[in-house]
Amino acid sequence: MAPTSPGAGLDNFARLIERVLTANKLIEVPATVVNKPGGGGAVGAAYLAQHPGDGHLFMLTNPPLLTNHIMGRNPIELGADLVGIASAAGNHNHIAVAQVVKGTGATLKNMKVVVFSGSGEAMTAMLGGHIDVINTSPSALFPHFKAGRIRILAVTAEQRLGDPFSAIPTWKELGINAVTTGWRAVAGPKGMSEGQVRYWDEVFARMAQLPEWKQHLEQRQIENAYMNARDTRKLMDAEYAKFKNLLTELGLAK
Repeated sequence: MAPTSPGAGLDNFARLIERVLTANKLIEVPATVVNKPGGGGAVGAAYLAQHPGDGHLFMLTNPPLLTNHIMGRNPIELGADLVGIASAAGNHNHIAVAQVVKGTGATLKNMKVVVFSGSGEAMTAMLGGHIDVINTSPSALFPHFKAGRIRILAVTAEQRLGDPFSAIPTWKELGINAVTTGWRAVAGPKGMSEGQVRYWDEVFARMAQLPEWKQHLEQRQIENAYMNARDTRKLMDAEYAKFKNLLTELGLAK
């Protein structure tokens, strides 16, 4: 299940997973991607929670799963105002910028941030001279970087990215402790058995080693860094603590 509209980033990635799993016969039953958009993933998460123990329903998710919880955003509280939260203040792009600003010694609450509906709109505003900088994914930057229309200052990854971004330094290299990754995770409902979790750990581990999968990720400028369920939980716990500290300083944590 993709917690976005068809054609959005998580939807495309979910459909990629479905195609690779099916084409390589890594699953024994047909898979279908359904869309539950809204709330930056909150609507999808609520739908997932309605199916405890179901080992055949999964949601593709990313950092807003954590930031929504920290800021108290959920379908029950927000009701009809859910649409558009994925692009609201406090998402992972906002987190990344906050880390950089904090690393310079500036006060986070003095930071002026303009929120756009997507990376395309933000890029248009920057190219038009309406804003100075943007923070977005490598795949969104690639065509403009290749054409020489933009200059990339640094990346928030732990290490430098591969070509064509290999010459771009990390913020840590520049003396600023700002590391934020736009990870994607496959989330299952509560109540799954250890056997179910172990089965899917093995399926996704095999998928991550396929040359076809690696090629797809390389084309999208995405690092292939598979983690099993246990390691993913450790990552999320660490990310949650980091996000909560930054969002508290920004005055956005509930």
